[in-house]
Amino acid sequence: RPPPPPPPLPPPALAMAASADVLFAPNLPRPYRLRLLGAASVGLHTVPGDPFGTSVVELMAAGVPPVAHMSGGPLYDVVGTSGEVGLLATSAEEYAAAMAELLLYAPARRRRMASRARKAAVRDLSEDEFARRLCRALRPLVETV
Repeated sequence: RPPPPPPPLPPPALAMAASADVLFAPNLPRPYRLRLLGAASVGLHTVPGDPFGTSVVELMAAGVPPVAHMSGGPLYDVVGTSGEVGLLATSAEEYAAAMAELLLYAPARRRRMASRARKAAVRDLSEDEFARRLCRALRPLVETV
């Protein structure tokens, strides 16, 4: 069964979607998504309270520095506050400033951040690393049973 269609875009998003520079593409097949990520310079994540931030990890794994919402998983588990693998924002002004910094004013920083983001995603956020950490955390429980 195909997934349900995405909800309609609000009017401001519809106006942006009319631009050649903005693409809204929910539920893309993986090969197409990977092609788009490979061509991206910066990724935008605006979901407040996202419990993990899977889309942020996908950006990082593709070597795309994220500008993510400063809450939930992106803040505590994925990007953090160091500015090493991505930037965080909460207001439209903060998002705009972060995007401008990475796209216009600091391309060398963006390239370094992209490299660190990719390494961090593979090293710290892969399925294998999750399995290792889970086993390590569960070992004391299993040993006492």
